[in-house]
Amino acid sequence: MVDSPREETEPKVKPKDYLANLGFAMELINSDTSLQEFIKRVRKYMDKNDGRTPTAYELDELKQGIDWFERLNAVQEEARMFQTDPRRRADWKRAQELDQQKVRNIAQGYGVEVSDEDIKAIALEARLNGLTDQEIQQRMRPFLETAVVSGADLAGRAAEFERDILQWSRRNGLQLTGQTIARYVQDGVEGRSTIDDIKNDVRNTYLVGQYPGWSDRIAQGFDPADIAEPYKERMAALLEIDDQEIDLNDNLLQRGMQSVGPDGKPRVMPLYEFERQIRDDPRWQYTDNARKTYSTMADDILKMFGFR
Repeated sequence: MVDSPREETEPKVKPKDYLANLGFAMELINSDTSLQEFIKRVRKYMDKNDGRTPTAYELDELKQGIDWFERLNAVQEEARMFQTDPRRRADWKRAQELDQQKVRNIAQGYGVEVSDEDIKAIALEARLNGLTDQEIQQRMRPFLETAVVSGADLAGRAAEFERDILQWSRRNGLQLTGQTIARYVQDGVEGRSTIDDIKNDVRNTYLVGQYPGWSDRIAQGFDPADIAEPYKERMAALLEIDDQEIDLNDNLLQRGMQSVGPDGKPRVMPLYEFERQIRDDPRWQYTDNARKTYSTMADDILKMFGFR
């Protein structure tokens, strides 16, 4: 019996279906130029062969010279030898311990607690797949975000960044989400941003639009909390309260900081006008300042009629 031609017995699939079945994540492909070159080779092969999928032997040929596979093969072969060769099992165990310590050190740099099981899993992935330190750092991000969102205590540089961001944002009347804080902490820990870079980003992202009358000053690096100090001082004096008790989100202070002119455009409210608004606030009616003002007004009225 004559065998059927090969091309009639093997299924034909579309290139995009074949590539999907390779199981490569698009993120991985986009991150490595040698993998992109491999995908081009596969597509070119299939175009020439009427959509036929390469055999395992042909795939090995297509992988020749592709850096990603050469790195992967070297690491996996080393791991296989460590695991199967009785003479090298002690070396394999020691290598695992070193890998786990590296992952643990990176986790500590992020200031997050990672369970021993997760440490071992990430270390094994790093060994088998040849993960770089940067790729191991990326594995820490979900742990960091979970810790920040849940309110868990961080340590090291991560704790410093979190503390500085929280204190500064609250002082300026902002309540950032846990996800946003986690993203800024990641940028700080991974060296992409300093604390000043983060503050500038928050100013331009959130505060410039919140105080349009002061947008030019805020864009230059001034904080709303500092800009509001003269308004707070007048509030503290006329309402007879400690200026430290005045939150930037106080409704009266917000009206002063977010003033709009008769033309509907944002403007800077003069202090004398803000003082009039303070005296219109219900809190002012119960101050000694108000009683003295009313007393003076009464005396002036009596003088007008000749009773004083």
